[in-house]
Amino acid sequence: MRIKKTYNDMFSLLIIIFIAMSGLMGIDLYLSSMPSMTNYMNTDKWHMQQSITLYLLGLLAVFLYLALCLISMAESRLSQLVFFILLSRVGNYICR
Repeated sequence: MRIKKTYNDMFSLLIIIFIAMSGLMGIDLYLSSMPSMTNYMNTDKWHMQQSITLYLLGLLAVFLYLALCLISMAESRLSQLVFFILLSRVGNYICR
């Protein structure tokens, strides 16, 4: 039983590391293309910098959501997990 739990812990850790690395890769891609996006969208530098702030806030929300889901799964609290899944669905619907 402990071996399976250790495997699940390692899998959860790998998911968190993958999301962190993909977020950092997104920032690198975003920053390198920022001058051309500024020209294409016909805006100024300040507004593009604010969009980076929004990107980081969204990444933070994903980390918090993932952490709370992992805690809910570890403690076998299905109601919390369902709540956070429904909360993410509502957030996705609002942002469309």
